[in-house]
Amino acid sequence: MLWVAIDRGLRLAEKRSLPCPNRLTCLEARDELYEEIMHKAWNAEGWHFGQGYEETDVLDSAVLIMPLVFFMHGSDPRFISTLKQILKTPERGGLTSNNLVYRYDVRKSDDGVGGEEGTISSTFDGRCVEALTRAGEYDKPLLPRAVSMFGDFLLYLNHVGLCTEEISEAGEALGNAVQGFTAGEAMERRLGRTGVEKEKPSPSRTPILTTPALPVVPLSKFATEAYGDEAIDMDEKDEFSMFWRK
Repeated sequence: MLWVAIDRGLRLAEKRSLPCPNRLTCLEARDELYEEIMHKAWNAEGWHFGQGYEETDVLDSAVLIMPLVFFMHGSDPRFISTLKQILKTPERGGLTSNNLVYRYDVRKSDDGVGGEEGTISSTFDGRCVEALTRAGEYDKPLLPRAVSMFGDFLLYLNHVGLCTEEISEAGEALGNAVQGFTAGEAMERRLGRTGVEKEKPSPSRTPILTTPALPVVPLSKFATEAYGDEAIDMDEKDEFSMFWRK
């Protein structure tokens, strides 16, 4: 997030023609931080990004936000490898259970809270669906998994279409109820799918889709209406950031 803060500050200054006397210093700091993260947070043995510099052997679903904030491209082999590792079950070293995603494995990471934790439906399932969609544009087998995960998430909504913060392994509702972030993630994934809708749902998911569906709106159009044309300029340019950053 530190990289994002510096990067967005630079973008705002450029887009709005704001004074930025330390622009070159900020650029250098951002690029140095990028190289540091890529070097120190990468687990070369397991071929995935870790929770931190000192815990590269511990998976954390927070890294799923990397392509969403344009830190790296969704097709980057390192990100796809990390994503596939997260999609494994906890028994196999991953973070996914019943097609829902844990933030991290509490048995491997001491968060100071203690106790067991459910899958974080409010944030990390949505981010995983988005990550699968972006990566699926280049690794096609990931697209059906995005459809499946999003469909399974919808199964946990209540009679008014809302969900709790967490979901236990047994499917019980945990945490805050109702959770606003959960509703936001569901709406964003429904409005912002940029390829998932091209895939036909599997027969096992058909009952979910019998309810009236929200219209699928391209992410670029949604961003334009919400933030203006400059949002599209940033999105299109950053889709190729892995090339011009070199």
